[in-house]
Parts: sequence; structure tokens; C-alpha cells
Amino acid sequence: MTDTDDPFADLESGLENDQKSGTSETTEQDESRETAPDVQRPDPIPDSNLSDPAFSFDVTKQDPLYARPESWERFNDTLLEVELALRDCEIRDVPKRELHDAALRVLTNHTDEFVEAVVDERRDNDV
Repeated sequence: MTDTDDPFADLESGLENDQKSGTSETTEQDESRETAPDVQRPDPIPDSNLSDPAFSFDVTKQDPLYARPESWERFNDTLLEVELALRDCEIRDVPKRELHDAALRVLTNHTDEFVEAVVDERRDNDV
């Protein structure tokens, strides 16, 4: 089979060109990706300890959370936004336990909004 018969012959040269120019489709997609406007991104913190999780798995308590599928999906979407924002702080591969712990800590600082959400949901369902 000759190069003209090989439908994938041009792929290798395309990869070499991307590597030489320092760009790739993935990089361009990552740079063009927009984040939600309500996510506040802290300034990057130049600290070598940021590459380690805040706490080990051994110190966690596992307990189930029960939520409707649409709430759980929004929560997971929010976690994704948080993970993308953390990349701007040069923090990658954050364990779910750390994200869940932070979410619960934020929630405990917003008790009034938490109460409002429960009351509003019950009012909406009384109709």
C-alpha cells in the first residue's frame, strides 16, 4: 500500500505541525472555553502545598445525601465550574471529598439562604 492509499497518512504530519507551532486543538478549545460569570476566581496562590489535598481520606465521614436528579446534576455542574476555577489557581485533580467538604462548609455559612430554599420549595409544592 502506498501513502496515497493510506487514509491516515496525513495525520502524523498534522500532529508534527501542531507540536512545532506549540498549538493544538485541545489548547485552543481550553482557551476559548468560557466559565460562568458567577464563579469568582481567586488570585493564583504561589504555594507548593497547593498540589496536595487539604486532608486525607482517613479523616472523612461518609454519609449519604439525598437529592432529586436535577439538583444533583446542578451540583455536579457547579463542582465542574469550581474545578475549572481552581485550575486558574494552579490546583488540579482535587479529590471529590475535598470539594464536598468545601461545599458543606460554604453551606453552613449561609444558613438563612438554606432555610429560605427549604421554605420556598415547600410553598411551591403546596400549590
